[in-house]
Amino acid sequence: MLDPTLSDATILRSVRKFFIDEFKTVGGIPLYFEFIDKQPTDAEGNKIDRWMCVVPRNSVRGTLSTKYFHIYLFSSGDTDGYKLAEFRDIVYEKLVDFSHTDCKKRVACYDSSWTQQFVAVVQVLDDMNFALYTEGINLKILPFLLNWGAK
Repeated sequence: MLDPTLSDATILRSVRKFFIDEFKTVGGIPLYFEFIDKQPTDAEGNKIDRWMCVVPRNSVRGTLSTKYFHIYLFSSGDTDGYKLAEFRDIVYEKLVDFSHTDCKKRVACYDSSWTQQFVAVVQVLDDMNFALYTEGINLKILPFLLNWGAK
């Protein structure tokens, strides 16, 4: 059986759980785990003015393993970028933990039966900003790394 610290499924499952748990209390922000660059609508057909997509990128395996992620933050009707800046701050706040001396958030990692196997650490990287992405939609990318000890 594959060690959980080597399992890509363990990491993806755990990051998904982390984001769902952290953002369920932040109302009105749709969360996707795929790249959605067309403005989504709610159940009544109204356009949603901000949404986020958490997309995994490449991995580096070793005794200190790393998985790269991009969080795509979209906002519409935001001519001066202020709504996007506020949105970025909301998301950033969930990715740091000032109670730790390194200010890095810890993320529990679970196997397929939802038993915690180990803890990974979030390292937020510098924002990438695209002022006007397309047709009145602004985009900011907030990349982060997830680091953990592996076998």
